[in-house]
Amino acid sequence: MSERIEALRNQAIQLGLVRDTACDRLRFHGAAEHARMKATSNPPGLFMWLIRQKKWSFITQDEEDRALRKIKEFDFGIDERETA
Repeated sequence: MSERIEALRNQAIQLGLVRDTACDRLRFHGAAEHARMKATSNPPGLFMWLIRQKKWSFITQDEEDRALRKIKEFDFGIDERETA
């Protein structure tokens, strides 16, 4: 899943929807988590709306925490829950 989100993030960077920064990377993954958890009928539509409208305030702390774990797993192959 994180590989696909990273591919979408790279496309979004090319389109100027997000910047290539750590902050926007976390926001992008957080938006994916939010859409996955909250959307009832159209998760991709909710995800794109969050990105295009920059509705970062809709992302909860839990969703951001899950996004950060997935980024770390993607980058380093580390699952924090296993090391704690």
